[in-house]
Amino acid sequence: MAKNPEKNPGRKRSRLYFEDLFGYFPFLKGIGDLLSIFPPTLVSIASFASALLAGITLFLAPSFLILTSFFLLLNLFFDSVDGYIARKTRRVSKIGDFLDHVLDRFSDIVIFLCLTYSPYVDHEYLGLFALISILLLSYIGTQGKAIGMEREFISPANRVNRMYILILAPLVELLLQISNIKHAFLKFTFFDLLMGIFIILAVLSTIIRIKMIVKKAGENA
Repeated sequence: MAKNPEKNPGRKRSRLYFEDLFGYFPFLKGIGDLLSIFPPTLVSIASFASALLAGITLFLAPSFLILTSFFLLLNLFFDSVDGYIARKTRRVSKIGDFLDHVLDRFSDIVIFLCLTYSPYVDHEYLGLFALISILLLSYIGTQGKAIGMEREFISPANRVNRMYILILAPLVELLLQISNIKHAFLKFTFFDLLMGIFIILAVLSTIIRIKMIVKKAGENA
């Protein structure tokens, strides 16, 4: 929901915020303005509800994978627009920021657990390791913020990048299903391989964040 405003508005931003989606897709700002009639908390809840619906559609017929992509897109959009609404309507708060990050993690858990136990993953341990890696990455960022570091999102496995990949993945899987291709490589399905990629990206991102936090902590010591 409500992200904290910049401490120094005049400084050039180096961090990637979810609401930077408006920079890539300017027309989304207009939709955000229309949604500003709703409380930011409600939009955050809508984001989590979209993740739940995306997870449910994974267990339906393969044709529902289109809906999976759609609900994942809604999850990312609502997660982008809640902070925008909070600032636009001057409802930025620490409680809002807290709820936003909590619901983001709940969304990650729902999405990856549903993927892990969906018909499209044969090796469940890959999905579980991917989820653990992503939660660890988020925990590192939170701990950095707890000691006074600004929370950075410029890592390969930041949530925006993850969601872009996840939005496209069900469409790729649908094409494979239509082509009657179950295993993309040896005994691994497409989503098996995707979970492996998420593990690698999350581990690299964790290392990057740790180095970044340690470096800045040393500079501020």
